[in-house]
Amino acid sequence: MNNAKVLVPLAQGCEELEAVTIIDLLVRGGIEVVTASLNSSKLITASRGVQLVAQRTLDEVMNDTFSMVVLPGGLPGADYLNEDERII
Repeated sequence: MNNAKVLVPLAQGCEELEAVTIIDLLVRGGIEVVTASLNSSKLITASRGVQLVAQRTLDEVMNDTFSMVVLPGGLPGADYLNEDERII
């Protein structure tokens, strides 16, 4: 049984292909994935206008334990992740 738990923070303007592909591959591998938005809105508009809905906010998961954090790229999403002190 796999107990891995991965956090995928989703920022406005993230690259939708990078976000959705890594989430899909991890879930197919039996890994628990938690998506979290950087702000109070769970609705994320990705770099090409696709709308994604995060499961939680980053503030809601700050005290949770994760095996890994995966940061989707894309601009300006990667810049927002880089600027957020909770990610660092």
